[in-house]
Amino acid sequence: MNKKYSFEEIFNNAKWKNDGATSFREYWGKSRSHSHPMFGSVVAYLFEYILGIKYKVTWSNEPQIEINPANIPNLKWAKGSIVTPYGKISVSYTKENDEMLVKSDIQKQINF
Repeated sequence: MNKKYSFEEIFNNAKWKNDGATSFREYWGKSRSHSHPMFGSVVAYLFEYILGIKYKVTWSNEPQIEINPANIPNLKWAKGSIVTPYGKISVSYTKENDEMLVKSDIQKQINF
């Protein structure tokens, strides 16, 4: 796929906008559902993969968390938090040279 062409098709020609869309559609064509925005899961991706907050509740109703941020070469910092029934989980990181400093704050006891 030609990325430059795709960008121009979406933004310069404004086909979706001219067709009445108020956000990116779920699919390129008009034949499918328009009730789910394209890239609607981007926010979840940012928390789970960029910040590395993987939170789940086990079958025995125990909360578990894994913090494993992505080490993306040109991304120098990231910061965010999620709110769970067990409290807020915050993660931030900064990078200098080849060193990554990760900080986390968990309000209540959650197993790692």
